[in-house]
Amino acid sequence: MKVNKIFLSLSFLLLSSCTLGPDYNRPAVYKDERISKSLNLNTKKKMDIQKDWYKQFNDENLNHLVDI
Repeated sequence: MKVNKIFLSLSFLLLSSCTLGPDYNRPAVYKDERISKSLNLNTKKKMDIQKDWYKQFNDENLNHLVDI
């Protein structure tokens, strides 16, 4: 009987800790186009990425691992 009361008390405590406050407002969700426009991103411009882009880090260990 005592174990049931403890379990019930802990269950209520756990459930009450998961609730949100009454002043919760869901954050706004923005579309990708709006974000791109606000950041002045030009997505139509093609970016040329070199095959050995990782060598720009000047890390011999990384170069060795990729070359293996």
